[in-house]
Amino acid sequence: MNKIYLMDGAYAELDEWGNLILTAENGIEATDRVILEETSIRILLAYLCRLDAGKQLLRDALGAA
Repeated sequence: MNKIYLMDGAYAELDEWGNLILTAENGIEATDRVILEETSIRILLAYLCRLDAGKQLLRDALGAA
């Protein structure tokens, strides 16, 4: 899958099962990894929607997509 750079050494990609894989990298290797399954992604998005700043971030991100 294709990784996208999120800033500050963080990357995101989807695996073949639809999991979101977030990695922290130091330029040589991935030093940390978090795998979010669909349910976790939905919970995270719901959390962001409850926050005023999160709502604006989602609006900006969706407008840019």
